[in-house]
Amino acid sequence: MCQKECCGNFHRKCQHFVKLYETGNKKDCGSENCGLSAAHRHTARNCPCPRVYGEDRRILSLIQDRCEACQTAAWAAVEHHSGRIY
Repeated sequence: MCQKECCGNFHRKCQHFVKLYETGNKKDCGSENCGLSAAHRHTARNCPCPRVYGEDRRILSLIQDRCEACQTAAWAAVEHHSGRIY
């Protein structure tokens, strides 16, 4: 699978990578069965080869806490369990 380079933050508590931006750099996998590769051999319009880029992740910051989505979900669980609204 061909890949696009992207940069983002990695959150250690929840193990999530939060993508901030894509650099525009692409890596060709060289596979004949990848629809995005220069080595792709099929010429039919309905070729079943995947045409989706994978992510080549570059970590900019290693954050010790949870990501924002996980923090929001954790507070929602506390509110639901206790009946309080924070």
